[in-house]
Order: sequence, then structure tokens, then C-alpha cells
Amino acid sequence: MSLDPETRKLMEKLLLRGERMLGETCPVCGTPLFLIKELGLRFCPKCKRYVIKSEEEYEKALAAGIKPADMIIVGFKPKELKGEERVPERRTSKTSKEGARSQGYPPQIEELLDEVVRLVREGKFEEARVVAEIISILCSCFKRRLFSYCMRILVLACGASGLLYTDTLLKVLKDTEHTVELMYSPNVMEVAKHEGINVSSRHSLVDIVHHYSLSAPPCSGSYKIDVTIAMPCSVKTMCSAAYGIVGDPISRALFVSLKERRRTVVVFRETPMTISMVECIRNLLLEGAIVSPASPGFYLNIKTIDEAVRFFVQRVLDRAGIKIDVFRRRGDSSQQI
Repeated sequence: MSLDPETRKLMEKLLLRGERMLGETCPVCGTPLFLIKELGLRFCPKCKRYVIKSEEEYEKALAAGIKPADMIIVGFKPKELKGEERVPERRTSKTSKEGARSQGYPPQIEELLDEVVRLVREGKFEEARVVAEIISILCSCFKRRLFSYCMRILVLACGASGLLYTDTLLKVLKDTEHTVELMYSPNVMEVAKHEGINVSSRHSLVDIVHHYSLSAPPCSGSYKIDVTIAMPCSVKTMCSAAYGIVGDPISRALFVSLKERRRTVVVFRETPMTISMVECIRNLLLEGAIVSPASPGFYLNIKTIDEAVRFFVQRVLDRAGIKIDVFRRRGDSSQQI
């Protein structure tokens, strides 16, 4: 077994997101499994499938919207899958914690070092090399946590025109170390048809897609989020959050971000404005939100719609405190990044 670059990158992202690497391996490919805390399920970063070992886990996976095709069934046969072969459970040896020394590194590194020594003594050099790669990933992630700040970013998409901004933002954030989470209203699907955007295909751009439900994690103040970006933000969502009258998941998640004093950017796309809209914006500003109307500038020799969109997305990223350069700035003679 070897770790390809894509698997290494996904493992790094899972570790930086705070998911726990288990002392178990995938019964199909042998890659270490991760425990996805939000779902309470094991996940294989190489197969990109969930490892299910009981009927209870199977029911939990179905309730979370995970299809049977995205599961690796181990040790039992669900009623729905009668006639299909299950994967036999592979027994994995537990690594010893004896001799682990506290050097400031995560405990997994000490355990895996012991495992490397054991594999080398047994002459299993290929397996030892793979474990050494995993140690390298852990050390790299630990170092990044010390010297960089990886944020959890919640993107809220409402049923307003301007999904091209959201689409560009998600594509920009995809290759960063930040954890990106998305929630969108049902009206987004209708707007997306008119703007030529396939919303379902954009799920692969983010780490988590939250269900449109008031029981979704972002609707709770105890759920950890660093930055919330509502883009585009409809009049209804903006006014609901501004006055605390929240009856839907999107406005609730936005309101929670305000009441928890988190960095919040509201991209309002509506014109002309009424007095009531101005009052709502005033309330949001008093709550500490950054209200940024979707109005790109054209002074940097912008010639295409894509350039105008990237210019504005750069401004939103700046206001959100996310340090990424996606477009040239005033005084920068370089071309678009």
C-alpha cells in the first residue's frame, strides 16, 4: 500500500480539521481510518467511503444521507443488502503506548514510531515506509497548527441573485487548509438554474454540506465557527438576522454568528434600497457585522465578468480576515493570480 498525493492531502485536511486518526485500517486498502466527529463514523481517506461495522452505524449513516454505495460494510449484512457480499473484518494490531515520551507532539506520533520499529524488526519494510509517510503528515500538520491559523469558514448561500460570487469563493477556498462548510436554502436551486450553476456539483468544493434544517450544527451557538460569509444574502435573511426574528436555518445561522460575536460578512445584493433595508443594515453594523454590497470596482483595467467577480471576492476575503490573493491590487503591476 502506498499513499498517493491526493490521499495525503485529504489526511492532512482531516487532521487540521480536528478529526481523530484511529488505530484501525481500512479493510479494503489498509489506509488508517479517521473518526468523523460530526457523524460518529469511520472514514477511509483513500477509498473516500465510510467503514460501517454495525447495524446502528448503518442506520446512522443512512440518516446522515450517506448512500450504501459510499459505505464499506464490515462484519454484518444489512437487510437492504441481502445477496451482496460484505467485506470480511480485518483484525489490526494495537500499537503499544509504552515508552511514549511527551515531546510536545500529538500522541499518535509516538505510537506510530513504535510501530515503525516493530515493522522494521519483522522485515516489513514497505509497511514501515507507509507508516513513516503518515508520521510525516502528522508532523507537518502539527507544525502548521503551531505557526498558522486554520479557520472554520461557514458560507451561507441565500435565494438571491449573485451565486457566481459564491461559486468563485468556494473554488478559491478549496485548495486552502481552512475547513469550508456550506449551507444553502432551497431557493438557491431555482436561482442557480437561471445563472447556469450546478449546485450539486459544487459539494465537492467544500468539506461539509449542512442540511437545510434548524437542527443543523451551525444553528447552535456551541458549534465552532470562526468566520461566517453570507453571499449572496437576500433581503429576507438580512432583515430576519438584523432583528432576531429567525424562522429558517440560514437566517438562524447568520443570527448565531452575530450573537456569538464572530467575524461576519454579509454580501447584500439588492437595489434600489428602501428605508427599512437601510435600518436593517444599520442594525447589522451595530451588531459588528461587515456589510459589503455586491458592487465590484472597475479601476484595475477589468475587462471580463470573471475579473470583476474575482476582484470582489478578493475584497470579501480581506474583510473576512482570510489571507489569500486571488486578484491584483492597486499598486501591484503583476497579472491576475
